[in-house]
Amino acid sequence: MIFRFLLIGISISIVVLLGGCSSDDAEGQQGPPAPRVEVVMPERQTLSTTLMSSGTIASRNEVRVTAQIEGKITMIEVEEGDRVDEGDIIVQLDDSVPHAQYREAEASYREAKRNLERSEQLYERDLISEQEHQNIVAQAQITEARYEYRRALYEYTTIRAPISGVVTYRAVDRGDIASQRDLLLTVTDLDDLVIRVNVSELEAPQLSRGDEVMVTIDAYGGDKFKGRIRRVFPSADPDTRLIPVEVDLIDKDDRIFPGLFARVEFQTQRRDNALVVPVNAVLTNPQGERYVYSVNDDTAHYKSITTGMRTDDYIEILDGITENDKVVVRGAASLRDRTPVQLTER
Repeated sequence: MIFRFLLIGISISIVVLLGGCSSDDAEGQQGPPAPRVEVVMPERQTLSTTLMSSGTIASRNEVRVTAQIEGKITMIEVEEGDRVDEGDIIVQLDDSVPHAQYREAEASYREAKRNLERSEQLYERDLISEQEHQNIVAQAQITEARYEYRRALYEYTTIRAPISGVVTYRAVDRGDIASQRDLLLTVTDLDDLVIRVNVSELEAPQLSRGDEVMVTIDAYGGDKFKGRIRRVFPSADPDTRLIPVEVDLIDKDDRIFPGLFARVEFQTQRRDNALVVPVNAVLTNPQGERYVYSVNDDTAHYKSITTGMRTDDYIEILDGITENDKVVVRGAASLRDRTPVQLTER
């Protein structure tokens, strides 16, 4: 009997122990907690994409002033940096010989004109033959041509500014002998500055004449100036596939001059009131379909989307979600459709 009671007690103890173990095992086998995800609401923004290209500032109107005849420089009063107006005398060559030759040709021309007038009167009165009259006409024409030639050579001794602008280069000094076609000065119009840059053949179709751009000049600490596309060249370099684009500088500033390095920022696309989410919210499946996870009632839902423009930070959503969706931006990599989640708002 005693042995019987002892067995019953042992059995009860084993049952109690087994019951305790079952309770602990059940607690240890509970599933992991729902993943925590960070969400944002889609928002409306103006999106724009830009293209940056660099080039050198130049003048559209720069004239190299050269000597038309040989001569000694007797006067040159302008230096680099001096502003001149069109027609100003900037260089004077010794004109003593050309002036004397011009005066001689002028006297001969006047005499030839008087002879021609007398010949016409005599010819009308039939006092000279037609051949004699034609000879006098021809001689007058030759004399006139010589006169015009000598006058041009004389006028070449006085060199005037061909355009209004600034002297950017001076090659000679007073007393130098200038030969024909020697470079004397360079005059640059600083009010008509351009920047020529090269862009990819894939990006050029997005640019149009008249589009405004921003120009950054490194020499002045990255100061920005307004510009406008003047022209997009109609041909590409066959080796580089780059297309030249010429940009006019709208902002006028005395600090800007040819030769400075500049960066041009083109706006290639713009979308107003676009529905956007951060770029890290958009995922792509193996089939190339783009999707996001939208959270509703603490559950992540897989949503296929259609995207539009993209910038460094945001991507446009054309279809698939609305402004009222909570979109996962962090923690989406481990999710599946209808996964329970814990929300952490961004």
